[in-house]
Amino acid sequence: MSLPLIQTKFYIPPIRSSHIVRPRLRETLNHDLTQEGVFNRKLTLICAPAGYGKTSLTIDWLNSLKLPVAWLSLDERDNDPIRFLTYLVNAFRQVFPEVGRPSLEMLQAPQLPAPEELLVPLFNEIAAIGKPVLFVMDDYHLIHTASIHQFLNFLVDYQSQQMHTTIVSREDPPLPLHRLRARGQMTEVRQDTIRFTLEETDDFLTTVTGKALTPENIKDVEHRTEGWVTGMQLLALSLQTHPNANEFIRSFTGSNRFVLDYLFEEVFKRQNQDIQDFLLKTAVLENLSAGLCEAVTGHADSGKILAMLDQSNLFVRQLDQSETWFRYHRLFLDLLKHRLRLHDTIDQDYLHRKASQWYQENGFLEEAVSHSLAGCDWANALDLIYQVSGQLLKTGAVATLLGWHQQIPTESILSKPEYCFTYAWPLMLSGQLQAAEMYLETAENLAPERSVLMGEVAAAQAFLARTMGNEQRLVRYSEQALALIPKTDLSARSIVAMNLGIAYWHNGDMEKTEQTLSEILSGTQQSGNKYAELTSLFFLGRVHAVRGHLRQAIDIFKNIVALKVRMPIIGLVYLDLSALHYELNDLEACEKYLELGEDLIGTKEHLEFQIAGMMQKARLMVAKGDYPGALSILESCSQISNSADIPLRTQHRIASCIVELAIACEDVEQALAWSAKASEGADAHPFYRFLSLSTVRLLMAKGEKSEALERINEWIQTAEVAGWDYGMVHLGLLKALASPDMDSAIHPMTGALSTGQPEGFIRTFIDLGSDLVPILREAARRGVQPEYVGKILAAYGEQPGQTALPPEIEPLSDREMEVLRLLAAGLTNKQIADQLFVSISTVKSHVHHISSKLDVSNRTQAVARARQLNLL
Repeated sequence: MSLPLIQTKFYIPPIRSSHIVRPRLRETLNHDLTQEGVFNRKLTLICAPAGYGKTSLTIDWLNSLKLPVAWLSLDERDNDPIRFLTYLVNAFRQVFPEVGRPSLEMLQAPQLPAPEELLVPLFNEIAAIGKPVLFVMDDYHLIHTASIHQFLNFLVDYQSQQMHTTIVSREDPPLPLHRLRARGQMTEVRQDTIRFTLEETDDFLTTVTGKALTPENIKDVEHRTEGWVTGMQLLALSLQTHPNANEFIRSFTGSNRFVLDYLFEEVFKRQNQDIQDFLLKTAVLENLSAGLCEAVTGHADSGKILAMLDQSNLFVRQLDQSETWFRYHRLFLDLLKHRLRLHDTIDQDYLHRKASQWYQENGFLEEAVSHSLAGCDWANALDLIYQVSGQLLKTGAVATLLGWHQQIPTESILSKPEYCFTYAWPLMLSGQLQAAEMYLETAENLAPERSVLMGEVAAAQAFLARTMGNEQRLVRYSEQALALIPKTDLSARSIVAMNLGIAYWHNGDMEKTEQTLSEILSGTQQSGNKYAELTSLFFLGRVHAVRGHLRQAIDIFKNIVALKVRMPIIGLVYLDLSALHYELNDLEACEKYLELGEDLIGTKEHLEFQIAGMMQKARLMVAKGDYPGALSILESCSQISNSADIPLRTQHRIASCIVELAIACEDVEQALAWSAKASEGADAHPFYRFLSLSTVRLLMAKGEKSEALERINEWIQTAEVAGWDYGMVHLGLLKALASPDMDSAIHPMTGALSTGQPEGFIRTFIDLGSDLVPILREAARRGVQPEYVGKILAAYGEQPGQTALPPEIEPLSDREMEVLRLLAAGLTNKQIADQLFVSISTVKSHVHHISSKLDVSNRTQAVARARQLNLL
C-alpha cells in the first residue's frame, strides 16, 4: 500500500482578481536576482507577522518572473524529517520529473541520511538539466525540528547556481542570516517593507469596497491598521455593507489583535445562520472540499457555499486550479476555532470523527488518523495506524508514528497485540529499546499462537535482538518469524531473512549466511527494498572475504558501488574495500576507499559504522608506522562505545585491536590491561572476528608458546571446518611462529602460503613482524612458493638472496622486482596485470625498463640474466 502525497501542497495558489499589484516590492525581489541563466543570490526571505500578505506577495512575484517554480506549502505534520524531505524532493519532481529518484531511495533506509548524502545527488541532477528553478517553502515557521533546519542550512549553502530558495515565514528560520546578508547572498522583505503604503491602501480599499473614500478616510485606515493587510481586508468587508464609512472607520482603534477581533465580529455576524454554522463546523478542517465539508457539516450545498465564500473574498484561498480544494486564511481559521471553542452546542469530537471517516473512505489515511486522534477516537486511530505503519516505516516516518502514539492513552495501546506491535517499531528505531521490549512482550503474550501477527512480532523481536547485540535471540526469533510469515509477504520475509543471515555471519556460519542471503535476493528486488538488497549483497561479499576469496569479494563490493546509491551501508562497502586493498598492500587504494567510506558514514547518526572506519584508519596508520596516532584513534573508539548504546561485541573488538597494537609496540603490560576487555572469540579483524587471535598473540608475547600452540590448534580445527580461510592464513603463520623448531614451522607456513598465494595476501604476513622472515626464507629455499615468498619479502623491504649488482647495472625498483619474479614464474603480461591490479600497458612498460637495465632484448633473456646476477 502506497500512501498518497497531498498534491495541493505542490500547487501555487491562484491569485485573486482583487489583488493589488505592488511594483515596488516586485522590484526589490527582482533586483540582481539572475544573470546569464544562473542565480546571483542563494536566498530570498519574506518574513512578517500573520496577516501581512506574505503568500500573496510571493505568488504575484513568481507570476511576474515566468521561471519554473518548485512550490511546497508546509504544515505541522511536516515536522517529521522523512515526510518533509519526501515532499521537498517531490516538489522538484513537479518541475523536473526525471530528478530525485536516488534521493527518494535513500529515504527508504532505516536511518535518516546526512544532508550531503540526500541533497547533493539532487543538486547535481538539477545542475545537469541546466535550467533555473525557484524553490519556495510557504509557512516555514510551522517547522521546529532541528534535523530539518540542518537540511535547510545545507540546501541554502550548497544548492547549485541553477537553484534559488525562497522562504516565507512569520519568523526567522535558524539559518546563518548574518553571513548570507554580509556576503550579499540574501534579499529580505520584512514587516516594514511589506506593509501597505498610503497609495496602496487607497488602491486596495477602492478595489475591494467599490466606494470612493476620502483622502482623510484612507489616511485614517492606513494609520489605524499600520498597513496591516488582514485588518484592511476585514475592514473592507465590513465597509461593503456599512452605510456610513466615516463613522465606521472612526469607530475602531487599538492593537492589531483588538482590530482583528472587532472586525471578525463585524464580518461573522453579517452572515446568515447557515453560513455561520458552516464556518464554525469547518473550523476543524485544515483543507476544504465540497465532499469533505458536506460529510462534516451535513450541508448538501457545501460546494456552492465554498464558491460563494471564495467570490466574497471571505478569507478562503484556492489550493488548486480546478477549484476543488480550499483553505481558510490562517488568522481567520484561528478566529473560527476560538469561536467554536466557545460554542456549547457543537460537538467537535463528532466533527473530527466525520472528517476521519471521509478521509478514510477516500484513501487519505494519514489525514484520517489525525482527525481520529483529534476526536479522541482511540480505537479507530490505532486501527488506522496499524494499516499505515508498514508504509510509513518503509519511508522512515518514525517521528510521525511516535507523535501519534504519544497522543493515545497507554491502556488503549495495551488493549490489543497489534497496537503494541505497531508502537514497538518506532520506539526501536528511535533508540527507546526498553520501552519497545515491554510492548513486544505484551504483544507476544496477547497474539494468537501460530498466527501471522505472532510471526510479525517475532520479526520485531529479532530486530530488537540484533540492535542489542544478542545473536542467539536474533537467530531464534528470526527462524520463528520465517516459519509464520506468509511466503507471499516478500518484503517482511526479506528483512527477517536479511537479519538472520547477518546473525549467521556474526556467529561465523558462512554456509548458512550464504544460503539465507542468496535465497532472499530476488525477494528484496521484487519488493523494492533497496536497503535489504544492498545489505544482503554486502554480507555475501563478506562471506567470500571470510573464505579467503579476496578477488570475488572485491568484485561484489565494486558492483555494489557501481550502482551509485548513497546509503550508509555503502559506507561499509567502501570500508571493506579499504580492508581488502590493505591486505593486498595497496595502501594508496586502501586510503582512498577509507576516505570514501568515512564521507558516507558521517560522524553522528551511525556510530557503529563510524567505529568501523576508525578501526580501519588505525590499521592503516600502523602500516605507516604511526603507532601513537593509531592508539589515540582506538582509545577514542573505546570512549565512543562506552558512552553510547553500542553492542558489546564491538567493544570487545576494539579492545582486541588495542591488544594487538600494544603487542606490536612490545608493550605487554598495556596489552594485558586491555585483554580483560576482549572476550574469547572476539577478534579485531573485519573478516575473521570469530577467532580470539589477540589472546593467542598475547600468550606468545609473554613467552608462553606451548599454551599458545594448543589454542592455535583448537582454532585451526574450528576454522577448517567452518571454511574461514582468511583466518586460516593468520593461524598458520601464528603456528609457524609458535613452533619449537624450523622443521615444525615449515608445515603451517606452507599451508598459509598455499592459501594466500592465489589471492595475493601480503599484510597478514607483514603485520606479524620480522620474526616471520627467516621462516619465509627457509620455505623459499625448500621450494615452497618461492616467487610468492619473494613478493612478500619485497613488501618487508627484503630482497631474497640478492647480492651486490655490478656498477654498470642500474638497480631495479621494488615494482620491477615484483614483475621480474612473476616473469620468472612464467606468467603472461595479462596475468601479471591481473595479479598486480595494473593495466597491460603498464606491465609492458615495466618489462621494457627491466630489459633495458639488464641490457637484454626480451623477457626470456631478462629472467636468465637475473638468475645469473642472483636476483632470483
